[in-house]
Amino acid sequence: MIVFNYWGRSSACEALAEFIENLDTLKILDLCRMFIKNSRVKEELFYKKPQNNAISLLERLREKLQLANHISEVTKIIKQVKGY
Repeated sequence: MIVFNYWGRSSACEALAEFIENLDTLKILDLCRMFIKNSRVKEELFYKKPQNNAISLLERLREKLQLANHISEVTKIIKQVKGY
């Protein structure tokens, strides 16, 4: 069985990049919330490289949002991720 590691920049990262960048607003918010709600994701964020990559991704996704409350929510998520 082959396991892909998004954070390690395997081919999974490349395959997911276009998908992630083309999400609509609701999917962007769902993805961002995953960083604080999904235990598997949260476990990875204790390591510096995944944490930095997550913050970078969250910041890029935040730039795509237009409503102030959505931007505020993602900003709070970024602060939480930085605190892991």
